[in-house]
Amino acid sequence: MTAQEFDFEAMARGVFRIAFILCGFGAVAFAVTAGTNGAVSFAIGAAASVALLFLLHRTVRLLDVTGSESPSRGAMFLLGFGQLAVFAAVYGILKVYEVSIPAMGTGLFVGIAAITLETVWGLLRKSN
Repeated sequence: MTAQEFDFEAMARGVFRIAFILCGFGAVAFAVTAGTNGAVSFAIGAAASVALLFLLHRTVRLLDVTGSESPSRGAMFLLGFGQLAVFAAVYGILKVYEVSIPAMGTGLFVGIAAITLETVWGLLRKSN
């Protein structure tokens, strides 16, 4: 597959769409099973996961799919610092607030699940 055939932005939109759907379903599921604390904990983990997914998307877009242009060091530093800031915020939330660790941990996997589901869906579309 060449870079011209690869529609990165369409795939990214699909990943974010799936991530937001998973966030909604997960928050409702944890609200029913674990109450408000579980739903809020899942929402915090899912928000961190989507934030990391957004920063990963920005990094890939900055690196350019075709690799024709090199990014500036400042931009790459800021994106890396943003990822560290998200991790620090999650750590701070875990230390300060009484959150449900299983619910928050599950929320942190929303980005991975969205990428996996979009990849499987894309493979199924291409095979037909």
